[in-house]
Amino acid sequence: MSLSLDPCELLSPDDLAELGAFEGPEKLQMPDSRTCRWQLPPSMENDFNGIVVDLDIRDQQTVESMNPVGGGEVTTSEVNSRPTAVAPDPSGTNCTVGMKIDDVSRIDVGIVGPRGQSCDIATTVAYIVEPRLPALPS
Repeated sequence: MSLSLDPCELLSPDDLAELGAFEGPEKLQMPDSRTCRWQLPPSMENDFNGIVVDLDIRDQQTVESMNPVGGGEVTTSEVNSRPTAVAPDPSGTNCTVGMKIDDVSRIDVGIVGPRGQSCDIATTVAYIVEPRLPALPS
């Protein structure tokens, strides 16, 4: 089921407008995922380091197989009843929310952003993306 998904079609800069004027999407092919990236550039005026939003479709990795980030812990949750794993980086600048696509795959919402806000941003984006995912298999 995940092979039919294009991560760049699941989110738009308009969806992210409340966070700022994002650039993208930029399609990337990573070793273990198909990725699409949106970026809110840094601003020297207010010492803002910017935000990076990645949607990573992992065709052969499940929510249960999500690894901790930077020595943090993975917790389980749900987004609109969809099984989810959350992996915050203890530094507070990175956070990944992985959502189940089917029994063998997941989509990760990865955020690099302001310290202490990355998981909130990742969760907000996950709630935008989740209704656009295929229904979970019964």
